[in-house]
Amino acid sequence: NNVGILKATANPISQKDFISTKEASLLFGISIPTLKRHIKSGIIPHIRIGKRVVINKEYLIKKIQLLQ
Repeated sequence: NNVGILKATANPISQKDFISTKEASLLFGISIPTLKRHIKSGIIPHIRIGKRVVINKEYLIKKIQLLQ
């Protein structure tokens, strides 16, 4: 199926570059509701894929390093 090949080559961003809200809350050490509040208020940038919300892993790691 050529559609899958086109999708894969058109988007160089890997799924490994993003983490779920559950993984992000564990990484930050905050609850999921708190994380979702930060996402809703714009403090934490995110991408919505359908109903799923994912967060850039590299951004979070840099943000955590700044807080330490």
